[in-house]
Amino acid sequence: MVLSKKDMTCLLVVGAAILANGCTTFNRSAAKSDELVESGAPVVIQVGHDRPEMSPHERTFWLQQRQGKGVVGKMNGSLATGEAEATVGFAKAKLAQHPGDAQALTMLVSALLLERNYELANYYAGMLEQVQSGSPVALNAKGLARAMAPASRPADYAQAAVYFQQAMDADQRQVAPGLNLGYLQLDLGNATAAAATFKAVGSRCHACIAALLGEGIALSRSRQFPAAAQAFNQILIQRPNHAVALYNLALVYKNGYNNKAKAESYLVAVLRESRTQDRALKDRAQLVLRQLKGEATGSERTEIAADEAADNHDANTLMTGAKDEDEDQQ
Repeated sequence: MVLSKKDMTCLLVVGAAILANGCTTFNRSAAKSDELVESGAPVVIQVGHDRPEMSPHERTFWLQQRQGKGVVGKMNGSLATGEAEATVGFAKAKLAQHPGDAQALTMLVSALLLERNYELANYYAGMLEQVQSGSPVALNAKGLARAMAPASRPADYAQAAVYFQQAMDADQRQVAPGLNLGYLQLDLGNATAAAATFKAVGSRCHACIAALLGEGIALSRSRQFPAAAQAFNQILIQRPNHAVALYNLALVYKNGYNNKAKAESYLVAVLRESRTQDRALKDRAQLVLRQLKGEATGSERTEIAADEAADNHDANTLMTGAKDEDEDQQ
């Protein structure tokens, strides 16, 4: 499962039934230097009914489910291991035998979201709502379909936010719609609202890394640097070598406190983290480090300045529906 700023997808499971899938950011421009979200993450699941948590699950567990005899286990396992196409096949086979089966429709919608096939996921979400009114999976899918449509406009983003909120309200165990809502709010330029949303998600998943990362980014954007640093440090308590948290802490000390020495120490830690395979993250860390040391070239300084200006422009465009939107942002 890949988590990135441009396209982040989370697989969320409660018990054996998948409740939601997809926490995708909505900015269609290229990923920028700021606030990079983790890539190459393990399968992420939400476990438990009374105590839902976000945590990486051993892949071997899902592989065993995938190899089992029961179609439900096969659907769960194939989806959790990223085999969306196989999940679609299993779900459709079950629906052929049991038309309108809510669990199969839930799996099908989730798999289609994993494939980024938002339009078709939205179609089956409508079918799911017919047999399971107020399904948070269906609402989450409708939100993603509305926000990710090629011709989405501010009104679509606003409606998507409504769907995500409804999905959260439908089940207090829901985490994915909250992550979707938080990142949508960030892309719309409302960092304060996003911070509150991620904090609410964190209360549901017991301060899981996904929520803390979003909250830290939102707090940093709203210039609440002490609180942002606290969120990123909470991640490091759970995972001391979390490269994205280290990188974002470097930005906090660079932009919030003008503490170059502290910022450099975190950037060096990112570059030394051997388990991080995200080349883009390390390249950005190296670039910021060169900037702090006064070694950045003119073109590199221009690139950093352009990234910062693009953040503000994108937010204003999405909020106002300005006519100068780039096609790749639509």
